[in-house]
Amino acid sequence: MKKRFQKPICALMSLCVALSLAACGNGQPGGSAPSGGSGAAGTGNPSGNGAGSTPQSAETVQYVKDAMEAADRLTTGNYFLLEDGSVLTVDDTGRVFAAEYAALPDLKTIIDSSSEMELFALTKSGEVYFHDTKIMDGVIDGTYNTTNVNQSIIAVTQDAIYTIYVDDFPNAALREASPDNYTDVMDKTVVHSQRRTDAYKDLSTENGESVSGPFAGVSAERGDYFILTADGRVFTDSEDYAGMSFFTWKNIAVFAAQKRMLTSLDDDNRETEITVAAILADGTVMAEGAYAEDILSWGELSYITMSSSQIVGLTPDGTLKVTGSAAQYVASDLADWQNIVAVKAGGTSKVERIINALDSDGNCYQLRYDSRWSENKVFIISPESGVTGESVTCFKYCPDGTVYRARSEGVWETYEG
Repeated sequence: MKKRFQKPICALMSLCVALSLAACGNGQPGGSAPSGGSGAAGTGNPSGNGAGSTPQSAETVQYVKDAMEAADRLTTGNYFLLEDGSVLTVDDTGRVFAAEYAALPDLKTIIDSSSEMELFALTKSGEVYFHDTKIMDGVIDGTYNTTNVNQSIIAVTQDAIYTIYVDDFPNAALREASPDNYTDVMDKTVVHSQRRTDAYKDLSTENGESVSGPFAGVSAERGDYFILTADGRVFTDSEDYAGMSFFTWKNIAVFAAQKRMLTSLDDDNRETEITVAAILADGTVMAEGAYAEDILSWGELSYITMSSSQIVGLTPDGTLKVTGSAAQYVASDLADWQNIVAVKAGGTSKVERIINALDSDGNCYQLRYDSRWSENKVFIISPESGVTGESVTCFKYCPDGTVYRARSEGVWETYEG
């Protein structure tokens, strides 16, 4: 298999942020970056699709930490988590899930699959729910793979890595041997079992080390998973990244990867186009691969997120940068979005590419791009005043059980359907 990527490139995009924070007490970059540094940090970001995050620590500059925390409210599909705990859906893709998860008192994020048939909830206290049933405790982060084949979550606690998936017909013998790994929820069974850590390695050298805890985050690109450790290093279970230098990066706060298939899976000379990027705890931007030079040209970033054809960066001033093979099709729409505080790129089994965002006033943005369409679909949803944009219906599920509906160019109305 061939990999097409440029030589590793990295750049120091913020200078002395830590010293500036200590002196000024805010998250704006300034000064010169500290040399060295200990563990990377921030708030976990479990949505998949190439963005993993580390647990909270004063070592992460405030503007990066804020963007990470805000990104927890986004999914890679049609769900948004509002500040008051309500769950907003674009189209009514999961009425039962949305209502149940809005009722959770400390919901942190929704872990969504590309099919959107299965959604899990992660609370701020580390509890994982499927519908209204608790599955696990102590989870820091979790993400689905980004395809609709063999959908499963990889989740991390502080000292272990788990697989979580929904099984319609669980193996009776395996369940009898490990009954604690199975939880029945309605007519489904959720399997949750610990994985061996030696599946995730540092592939910068031929005999790279396996990952070891404590763990801090997990992200995914297609069927590849990336484990982030508490000291801000990344390990993967995919040989496609062998020989790349990002395994040597330390103090990573945000990590994103993109793997675009250039040939078919069964081609003897299979080729992939790979890009990886990271924002370190001190604000340094790192990038390697096909679109590294574009990423590094953007300057300071608060966050970065990728899908198979789109790479989106969020700047500290609230604007979005985009590159990737499909960038030309979305750049003009994204240029209109201002005062953005969070962004996430993804897609579903029905729509090729989705970019979701939040602004500083709490408004939700969604761009849908699909190569089969003649133009993009763009929506802006205000939690207070309703929806503008293409023809769409949105629903808002409140923690008290009230449901509202708003159609395009319309306001929220109580919904009892």
